[in-house]
Amino acid sequence: MSARTWQIFGEKELGVPLEFRFVPGAGGLIATNTLLSSPADGYTIMIHNFANFHIMNLLYDGDVGVDDISYLGAYYTDPGVFFVHKDSPYQTFEDVMAFAKANPGQFRISFASFTDMSYLLVRQIETLYDVEFNLVNYEGGNAARLAVVNREVDACSTTWFAASPVWDDIRVLAQLMDTVPLAGLEGVRTISNILDHDFPDIHNSYFIFAPPTFERDHPERFKTLASRLAAAWNGSEYYESMKERGEESAINVMTPEDTLKTLVEMGEFINENAHLFDE
Repeated sequence: MSARTWQIFGEKELGVPLEFRFVPGAGGLIATNTLLSSPADGYTIMIHNFANFHIMNLLYDGDVGVDDISYLGAYYTDPGVFFVHKDSPYQTFEDVMAFAKANPGQFRISFASFTDMSYLLVRQIETLYDVEFNLVNYEGGNAARLAVVNREVDACSTTWFAASPVWDDIRVLAQLMDTVPLAGLEGVRTISNILDHDFPDIHNSYFIFAPPTFERDHPERFKTLASRLAAAWNGSEYYESMKERGEESAINVMTPEDTLKTLVEMGEFINENAHLFDE
């Protein structure tokens, strides 16, 4: 969906039609390997999720490293949030921590998957602060969010724009990303601020890359493609289209260099906590 929102603006900038092809399987590993076996000419590129790039290697025995691709940039960031039902008795995240501390295993938190960043964050909180939550895998984002609305669980840890269908029924207790403040949640503190600990930014973000030799063999074409994509993402038309969806603050354009830096930082957190996937 995030790619479709800028397709027409990308086509305007590039002057050619963009053909999207969904390649499922192994958390993106099959699609990545398909790309890496394609000609490194810039005519085949790939959109991937930052976190899944690392997770696909851990869970599906992939061996694609951060140095094995050419980065063209990133364009969309959906920041993580921790929310409860709007009528929940828990008014702050501190209330949640106090209850969990006094009642181990009774505070229920839903997740779209036990392989996402927010799950690793909550597991890290359990370890650092000696609390125990009841973590529930709903194997799907919509089901996990609706579990709060239907009072099946006490809270959900997910991303903000993905939760838009239930915005009227929830209350956010913590933002999970320091660097992308959310309109309408200005008074909601970040998890790092609340717990006085430097947690990594939790978000669902997308970047674009090409085969590794594209930048080396076609440097001018690489620079042109990266700059034209950035122009489409930074354009007023794309901004207005995202504003109509209520997602204008999700636009987060990164240079190829910043894309690599973000991917490396996220990889460090995931790899440090990879053992939690097996527990």
